[in-house]
Amino acid sequence: MKALLRYAAAPVVSALLLACSFPPLSAHYLAWVALVPLLWACHDKTPRQVAGRFFLTGWIFQALLLNWLAANVFWAGFRALIGWQLLSVYLALYWAALGALFAWLIGRLSQRNHAVSLLALLLLPFLWVVMEWAQATLFTGLGSGALGYGQAANPWFLQWASVGGVFLLSFILVGVNTLLLGAMRRRPTRAVAAVFVICFVHGGGYLLLRAPVLTPDSPMVALFQSSFPQLMKWDATYHLDMVRRSAEDSLAAARRETVDLIVWPEALVMEDYRTPVFFTLLRETARESGAFLFTGTVRRGDGGEHYNSSVLLNPEGDVAGTYDKIHLAPFGEYVPLAQYWPVLNDIVPGGAVDAGHEPVVLDAAGRRLGPLICFEVLFAPMAERLRRDGADVLVVVTNLGWFGFGAAVEQELQIARLRAVETRLPIIHCANTGISAIIDPWGRVQGPNAAVDLDGDYYRWKEDPPRPESTLMQRMLAVYPLPEASTRPLLSVPPHVTPWVCLVVSLVGIAMVLRRKKESLHAA
Repeated sequence: MKALLRYAAAPVVSALLLACSFPPLSAHYLAWVALVPLLWACHDKTPRQVAGRFFLTGWIFQALLLNWLAANVFWAGFRALIGWQLLSVYLALYWAALGALFAWLIGRLSQRNHAVSLLALLLLPFLWVVMEWAQATLFTGLGSGALGYGQAANPWFLQWASVGGVFLLSFILVGVNTLLLGAMRRRPTRAVAAVFVICFVHGGGYLLLRAPVLTPDSPMVALFQSSFPQLMKWDATYHLDMVRRSAEDSLAAARRETVDLIVWPEALVMEDYRTPVFFTLLRETARESGAFLFTGTVRRGDGGEHYNSSVLLNPEGDVAGTYDKIHLAPFGEYVPLAQYWPVLNDIVPGGAVDAGHEPVVLDAAGRRLGPLICFEVLFAPMAERLRRDGADVLVVVTNLGWFGFGAAVEQELQIARLRAVETRLPIIHCANTGISAIIDPWGRVQGPNAAVDLDGDYYRWKEDPPRPESTLMQRMLAVYPLPEASTRPLLSVPPHVTPWVCLVVSLVGIAMVLRRKKESLHAA
């Protein structure tokens, strides 16, 4: 038992510290030291031993981070718990591979060759970014555990995402952890270096912050957080009632405030929007409000395809554009590999949704909207593609009603904040059960100008705006001014470039380590 405790203590501590840096606690400062116990426990260990410790840390961390998946037990029964743990184990395997590679590099070095040992230690941040990139890319990708996402509540440090994306934040965090590890090994100059890095990145981030730019022509956006339960969405009896209630509430806001764009969340219109009775309601809402209407819906293709979509109507009630979700959520909208092994559909039920083909940019209220649906906000290249295509605002519609009050809601909002900073574009974030808000290009969640109480009263939230999290699981309709887009710093690179740089540096560093080892053997 004592041996087991000694083995697991450091990995468990590191995993807990990392998990606490993410929502719901959002203690982002813990990430600056969270890896030190794990790295300390891996000193003088074999690659196999280090891989085991890294695996245990990754498993516990991912299981805690993805704890909201356990809520699926309500929909899928005990299988949901198995799926939650299998996914956590899968993501932890990346950690194990990183630990084994890092320990192997250290093991190839001579204890007397301090320069080479230092080189291997400096490689860890680069290798870490490659690991997170692989998690975010391979087999459809699930990179929500990137350490940088936990820093969304740290506004000064967050600004470095505009320089190199979320992976740059992870790189800096791991670098500081390695410096602190060196300080614990009786090298106090590394503690000084760690303090310097922390001060530098926070000071530099502070200088990158700006106030959101609002003009008299800035569009006013009405966000409707419907808070309709999942069971209503699956019951066709309520499909028309949900749209009718949404239309009535949206028109109530348009009567009290100037509204240029109304946004409804994902999966609010559960029938094909072109169905006559539904399209009539959507058209009347756009016409009577005099605003553009953007809503989540479903769409049937000519060949029987079933798309998770969004549609934009102009103030005349005509369709101004549609977008079909491209990057589907595994096990929610489709089951990976089910086309080869149909039995998987019986083990892990998933929706039969077809993927869209191309991103689109839609013109509305004098702005160019880049739509993303739910899971897609996790993928920086998709947001970057929309920016390149001319979008000056991203629109994220989502439905996390599956998970109730779980941390998924706050975690997705933090991911959206990273996308805003990376692209320097404002984000309209409209969710079924929360948190709906406007995010400015510096990642700050903006409060509404006004809100309509859906029981009939009217409120202005100027002097005492509510905290964003107070709207969780609440039906809400609020009006927000939409800030202008901004520009990236001069020395910035697109967010998908950083992992490629880290991959090249990792390969070059590994080659240098191996070459120096070979030279030392020849010299002997």
